[in-house]
Amino acid sequence: MDSRNSGNVKIRKENGRFLLYKNGSPFFVKGGAGFTHMKELAAAGGNTIRTWDTTNLGMILDEAEANHLSVIAGFSLPESSFIKEFYSDSSKTSAMVRAYTTIVKRYKNHKALLAWCVGNELSFTLSLEQSPFYSTMKTLLKRIREADKNHPITTTVIERKNILGIKLRLPYFDFISVNTFAGVKEIKKNLSDISLLWNGPYLITEWSPLGGWEASTTAWQSPIENTSTKTAELVYEYYKQYMPINDKRFLGSLIFYWGIKEEYTHTWFSLFGEQGKPTEVVEAIRDGWKGKPSPHLSPQI
Repeated sequence: MDSRNSGNVKIRKENGRFLLYKNGSPFFVKGGAGFTHMKELAAAGGNTIRTWDTTNLGMILDEAEANHLSVIAGFSLPESSFIKEFYSDSSKTSAMVRAYTTIVKRYKNHKALLAWCVGNELSFTLSLEQSPFYSTMKTLLKRIREADKNHPITTTVIERKNILGIKLRLPYFDFISVNTFAGVKEIKKNLSDISLLWNGPYLITEWSPLGGWEASTTAWQSPIENTSTKTAELVYEYYKQYMPINDKRFLGSLIFYWGIKEEYTHTWFSLFGEQGKPTEVVEAIRDGWKGKPSPHLSPQI
């Protein structure tokens, strides 16, 4: 048995399979990428939420605990292309490292905490030359690990080449998180293709049947949005048919977006309406998480 870290949350390798453990019990992530509507998430059978930054983190952790949910707490970092503007300025990078280390020390013992996510969709280039970005990341990751040995650390990527960059330059993450949308259909194959170079555990931190960039378009190049009913059908289909449940490296997934978000349109990714009512998509993922169909009471289109 291979233990990746110790304490409240661990990743173990047992009989060739990676398993996430929380407080001594196996923990398979079924969650929503977002940090609101926690009562509804718990009722649907979900167990995890995700933040992208530390705004109101204490309140989010407390509400999650009250609803028996776990939290992947995110640290917002400037994109790695900001070498001159940010990463070459030691005063800025030192201040960021101190601030995030303080947050880790403040919340590391919170019962709802599951993991730390350092950055979102950063670019981890394959270059071997020294980079202020990588130097800053190494320092930050070491400080987090020194401050908290009881929770794993991850980061999110959208392309396989970034995983290879991490493997080459930053062997400090306990698992890799992947943001994908329609690509969830191919994720097991895509990660298997690079398994000789990297074969560690992974979590899907954002997924949805169709991103706006993946949709069909009108003659004037506007993306065509599915109805909420069609999206619900696809969500259930994708979760049951394409989620890599049988992959021994797979730790779980979080559907995007658990809340209300303006992106492409105000309804494209939003699993809840403007009045806070759940759409049929929530009922579809509930059926997937619980493994059985249920009556759908939301409006159908």
